[in-house]
Amino acid sequence: MAVHTITDTGPNATERVTLEATPGNAREVAIPKRYNRVTLYFTTSAAAAEAGEYAPSGTDTSDIGTDAFPIASGVYYPVSQAGSERIKVDGATWSVFVAGTTASGYCHVHAEEQDNG
Repeated sequence: MAVHTITDTGPNATERVTLEATPGNAREVAIPKRYNRVTLYFTTSAAAAEAGEYAPSGTDTSDIGTDAFPIASGVYYPVSQAGSERIKVDGATWSVFVAGTTASGYCHVHAEEQDNG
């Protein structure tokens, strides 16, 4: 699968990202820079809550690695863009890497703008 890019739809955007079929393999999610915060939530293909993993860097479709942060089942996990202010430039993105703990799951990504001040 290719990198999943969140669609820039205004001050908030929510999308369901299909995870790799192999548990523990990363899916790169590219987020438009206007969104400097995302919230991650993992489900199975049957829409049941499941655990997942998050990493700030990695390689799409490869093992997410041992430095990934585990996210417990049923937890909404916020991640903020580091190191820069929100900007709106077509094509400019930052990424998160997510992986499920079971095969054929989803990561629901809610992206939102935040004040710079």
